[in-house]
Amino acid sequence: YPGKTGMKENMEESLVRLRRMIESCGRKIADSKGHSLKISC
Repeated sequence: YPGKTGMKENMEESLVRLRRMIESCGRKIADSKGHSLKISC
């Protein structure tokens, strides 16, 4: 079933992104559209 591998890769990519967001907590980061976001916990 070829779709499962892609799903797993997308999940791992999402987890990496989430971890980066948490690590940059309280800092300004740019999102995919180029807007500046302030992350607060």
